[in-house]
Amino acid sequence: MNISLLPLCFIGVLELFQMLLILAVYVIVFLLLRKVFLWYWKVDQILENQQKQIEQQQTIIDGLAGLYKSLNKPVD
Repeated sequence: MNISLLPLCFIGVLELFQMLLILAVYVIVFLLLRKVFLWYWKVDQILENQQKQIEQQQTIIDGLAGLYKSLNKPVD
């Protein structure tokens, strides 16, 4: 018995529907598992904390830039 890969044009409607259904199930399972993993490792909380750190660092940089400008004013 020789089994070869048939081109897509020879696949029946039922087989195509089954493949699409299986693909849809895989996508749904992937999205559900992704949500669980992100919740378990608290990825959303880590991203929120990083965003706060970036804002705080930008405030520090702005303050240091202002201090540098005020200390390096040309003397009249």
